[in-house]
Amino acid sequence: MDSFGAALRRLRKAAGLSQPQLAKLVPISQSSLSRYETGRQAADQATIDRLEELLDGNGALSALAHRPAQPDDPERLQHVVTHPRSVDPEALASLARLLAESRRLEDRFGPWLMVGPAVGYVRLLERLTSEARGPLRSEVVDLAAQWAQFTGWLHAATDQGSRAAHWFDRTLEWSAESNNPTLTANALSYKGHLAWMTGRTGPMIGLSHAARRNPDTHVSQRAFDAMQEARGHAMAGDLAAADRTLGLATDLAAQVPDAGNPPAWSYFYAPAFWTLQQGLVHRYFPTRHESAAELLRSGIAALPHDQQSAEWLGDYRRALEFVQPT
Repeated sequence: MDSFGAALRRLRKAAGLSQPQLAKLVPISQSSLSRYETGRQAADQATIDRLEELLDGNGALSALAHRPAQPDDPERLQHVVTHPRSVDPEALASLARLLAESRRLEDRFGPWLMVGPAVGYVRLLERLTSEARGPLRSEVVDLAAQWAQFTGWLHAATDQGSRAAHWFDRTLEWSAESNNPTLTANALSYKGHLAWMTGRTGPMIGLSHAARRNPDTHVSQRAFDAMQEARGHAMAGDLAAADRTLGLATDLAAQVPDAGNPPAWSYFYAPAFWTLQQGLVHRYFPTRHESAAELLRSGIAALPHDQQSAEWLGDYRRALEFVQPT
């Protein structure tokens, strides 16, 4: 059976459209369309509906988009489980596509459904890293880091902080070996998020600042890290530092559409998400609750359909309840 990306590419070619032509009709960026076709990003339901309309998909794209995550070739992966040194590029590609689908399903169904399978897959990648040799090792380790990052997030989202910290530490180890500065920054940022969850403002600020420090990190990650750091300053009562850092974050976020090659896990780093981040910073300014409410309301309303029920949105809804006048 086709994957969503393969079916989209096939339908686009059958319609005689190039990626730029189809992207303009939707309208979305060509880079987003490319990521949909390669399985590196999941499309929201409104975009899927529009693609169905333009390509006469007759529901095929929607059905594939909502298919439960599963490996492309179970027999190949089963062989890899029992013979870790037999891992090849095709098996890694299957595991990468499975990770992309798992992220999308977590948005749709929440973290509790996904945490068990994610642990199983990251344990598999852990075994592969212990056996991988030669030129493929860097790819194995990098994919293991991405699975560890996702598994850490799932544990954080289900209030299992110590397990989340463990997997973020593994992310740091593997991303350092694979020389992936953006994933290293993301792991530091998530550790800052854990500090936020437990009210440790100092580590939240320090880790967020460390995450955005490397200029080789993708600008989308640096933008988020600066916004998280600004939130920490606001929580600490240093409103001047919060404003200064938020201004930097806004400048970085403005560069994201032209940056190219965004990391696979940043598919939700879009204008609505940046609006939510700003609202979360303003929530900690005693005199800015009105602007915080407006930013949070507009950010939530502008999210894609498939993210409207995402469990991670709960933090923003609770912030909105806090700042709304009673």
